[in-house]
Amino acid sequence: MPWSSLLEWWNLIFALPFGVGLLLGAGFALTGLTDVGGDAGGDNAHDAGDADHDAHDAADSDHHDSVLKDILHWFGVGTGIPLTLLLPALMMAWGFAGLTVNHLLEPLLKIPLLYFPISTVAAVGAMILTGRFASFLARKLGIFDETPAPTRQDLIGCSGYAVFTITETEGVANIRSKTGDIHRIACRVQPGHPPIPAGTQLIVVGYNHDSGDFFVEAHPFAIEPAPTQQQELRENQQTQIGGQTH
Repeated sequence: MPWSSLLEWWNLIFALPFGVGLLLGAGFALTGLTDVGGDAGGDNAHDAGDADHDAHDAADSDHHDSVLKDILHWFGVGTGIPLTLLLPALMMAWGFAGLTVNHLLEPLLKIPLLYFPISTVAAVGAMILTGRFASFLARKLGIFDETPAPTRQDLIGCSGYAVFTITETEGVANIRSKTGDIHRIACRVQPGHPPIPAGTQLIVVGYNHDSGDFFVEAHPFAIEPAPTQQQELRENQQTQIGGQTH
C-alpha cells in the first residue's frame, strides 16, 4: 500500500487511530503512567454514588445503562484493565484490521464504498477480540486484581449506618458493599417516611435519579451500633457542636 494512499478517507479513518494508539502505548510504556485514568468501571469507591450518577446522567433508564455496560464489556471496558492500557490496544486493533482489509479488498472491489463497510466490520471485530482476549489474559494471570468501584445498583440492598440524621431532603450514611468495603453516600428517606437518626442501622432501597442520591430506610433487623461506629458518631457530634460554637 503506497504511503500516499493513507491520506485517502477510507484509509485515514483507520490509519489515524492506529498512529494515535501507537503513540499513546509507547508514551505510557516509557513513562510508566499505566494507571492514569484507572479502570473505566468507576471512580473512588467512597464516591460511588456521585461518580455513577455523573457517568450515567444521560441515560433514560437502568435498562439502558445495563445494555451500554454489556456492550462496553465486549470491548474489555470495565473488566479491571486500566483504560490507559486498553484504549491504545483497541485503537491499534481498529487501525490495523481496517487497513489490512482495505489493502486486501481494494484490488478486488476497486470502489472504496464497496469494501469500506467490510473493513469497518472487520475492525470492530478486531477490537472486540482484542478487548476480550486482554480481559481473559488479565483474569487468568491475575495482572490487575483491583476490585472495580461499585455502581449505584451494586449498593442497593446493602446495609450501613446513618452518619447524620437523614431526612426527606438530605442525609449521609456509611454503607458496607457486598465486597466488604465501606462507602459514604448521600442519601434521603422516601417522601412520607420519618427521619432516620444518626447511628441508626439502615438499608439502601433505591436510587433517586433526579437528585443523584440514594433512598434508605431503617433496617428491619437493626442491631446496636458497633464500637467503631459509636466512636465515629461521637466525633461527628463533636464536630457539629464545635461548628455551632464558632
